[in-house]
Amino acid sequence: SNPSTRDLHKIAAILGVGAVVEGTVRRAGGEVRIAVHLIDVLNSQEIWNEVFTGSLTNVFDLQAQIAQKVAAGVDARVTKGEQLLLERRPTESALAHDRYLEALQMGNALGSSAPLQEWERALRVLEQAVEADANFAAAHALLAQRNSSMYWFGSLDPSPARRERARQALASAERLAPTAPETRMAEGYFAYACDLNWAEAMRHYQAALVGMPNDSELWLQIGATYRRLGRFPEAAETLARAVELNPLSVGIAQTRVETLLMLRRYEQAAAVGARFHDASPGSAA
Repeated sequence: SNPSTRDLHKIAAILGVGAVVEGTVRRAGGEVRIAVHLIDVLNSQEIWNEVFTGSLTNVFDLQAQIAQKVAAGVDARVTKGEQLLLERRPTESALAHDRYLEALQMGNALGSSAPLQEWERALRVLEQAVEADANFAAAHALLAQRNSSMYWFGSLDPSPARRERARQALASAERLAPTAPETRMAEGYFAYACDLNWAEAMRHYQAALVGMPNDSELWLQIGATYRRLGRFPEAAETLARAVELNPLSVGIAQTRVETLLMLRRYEQAAAVGARFHDASPGSAA
């Protein structure tokens, strides 16, 4: 969309940031052109801009370059785990990567109240990623997570067949990338949702956190696991971090509000719900 039609101040307020990255992507054949702008919203000034061009086969190299430039522009420190993620090439298929990113975005609308059809639609997108690249470990891991969640929610599909789909996807991720943070996170999901083993889930989640310190879904699951372990204050603190990382996620907002209500922090729960409604007015959460 046209930058002039959007309120960057509102976007920054929703995300809780002082700078916003804008970009456009154009494809022509096997080439891609990415124009990136880093904007200081408070002063309405452009901090930095650059145009990156390259082959679609080198899209991950471009991604790493852009992330490093943006981090430098806002004086952010890239952790060792984040650096390793930037240097990885999770798939050689541009189509598989597109479908994976689409599925991640669709996850914002998935919560316990989302209809089964929405979960199935998101699964089909992920399955397209795996069909495009059967060796895409992160896509298998996300399939395991989503199937585990569907098994966990009684209103969705707590059937043995759903649990088996989660197990098979997890087995594929473990075979392809046993130590990858996405795989460790998927192992945590399966331990939590399918085996009801909270301590084992937390062990996997903490291992995944080393490689994915800014993954909002991971922080959500750690918070939910703290709740199962009876550690509600830590759950609330962890879920606050998840909301900070992704203020548009229905599932994260729901879980944090529930946790605050359990702690009888009613005013804080109402404020969180109101902020989420402002950030995502189309949501029923």
